[in-house]
Amino acid sequence: MDVTGGLLNQSIAIEPFLSQDQNGDRTYGPPVIYPCRQESEVRVIKNKQGEDAVNTCQIFLSPTFTDSSGNVVPTVIGYYDRITLSDGTQPPVILKIDSYTDIDGTVAYIEVDT
Repeated sequence: MDVTGGLLNQSIAIEPFLSQDQNGDRTYGPPVIYPCRQESEVRVIKNKQGEDAVNTCQIFLSPTFTDSSGNVVPTVIGYYDRITLSDGTQPPVILKIDSYTDIDGTVAYIEVDT
């Protein structure tokens, strides 16, 4: 069951992390455009290590999306990926990625905190 329905009226680009060189410079794959819902709010959350962190944006994604070829594919995001928000900004870090399940046990939506 897709609980996100018509709420995903924005979009973001996610570039998958590929590698990092000895200088710390990262390389990324080509961007994938995902429909999403963005909410900007400054709040303190627990990051993936359980430490307090300041969150400035929440991104809500469907567990699947229809790509440019019309195929339904899973939403994939990792902590080292690069996100470009709808306003063109790129959050410096992904603090937390959570999947929330529906009553039937399937993933209802994915929340990304930056």
